Amino acid sequence: MAQDFPSSVKRLFLVVTEPLAVFRIVADRPLFMRPALVLCALNIFMALILLPKIRAATIWMIENNTLKIPPGELGKIKEFIPVTVPLAALFGAVLFPVVVWLMVSLLLRLYGSLRKTVIPFETVLTIAVYGYVPILLGNVVSTGIALSSSVENFHRVTVTLAMFFPYPKTLLYAFLARCSVFTLWSLALWSVGGAVALKTRPIYVGIYLFALWFLYSLLSALALLNKP
Repeated sequence: MAQDFPSSVKRLFLVVTEPLAVFRIVADRPLFMRPALVLCALNIFMALILLPKIRAATIWMIENNTLKIPPGELGKIKEFIPVTVPLAALFGAVLFPVVVWLMVSLLLRLYGSLRKTVIPFETVLTIAVYGYVPILLGNVVSTGIALSSSVENFHRVTVTLAMFFPYPKTLLYAFLARCSVFTLWSLALWSVGGAVALKTRPIYVGIYLFALWFLYSLLSALALLNKP
């Protein structure tokens, strides 16, 4: 099994240029643990690089009352920043991709059940892991932007279409803030992988996944606008 590790890592790079070939291999022999560990390790590495900037940005937001914290609580919260910020950043670096992988796996399984086709959970989970690579690339780009940004603009760093627009509290901006080219790229890869596993056309799986993504993005944008 050890010889599979280099191959599984190599496929993380090949999925960008040869997705169909990679997902055909994955469908025949799903192995998700090794590539998942590599992706999580890279996420943790980027979080560690950003920790000083995250800590400084958090302190700046607290001192400028951007987070709407009662004045009496400011001192207590600043005391816990050296511990809570690194823990939250590292925990999020692991939790976020895992949640995405599980959600995509469940959606692909649901689509399969609608077509009366049973896909092994290990297969859809492996597809979800490999299809996550573009989102990781987006994190690399956003990390680079964040490192070069000032502390006061750190919370506005984004690689979504919202970066081309001002920062008003509007539905359009809130929706565009969820429209990342890298996320759409991952959706396309998951569509290809799901189609290979289901032996159908990618366009069918793509319509299903993109429609759900659009609905989720719209509802979450509306929810953000309704916050006080």
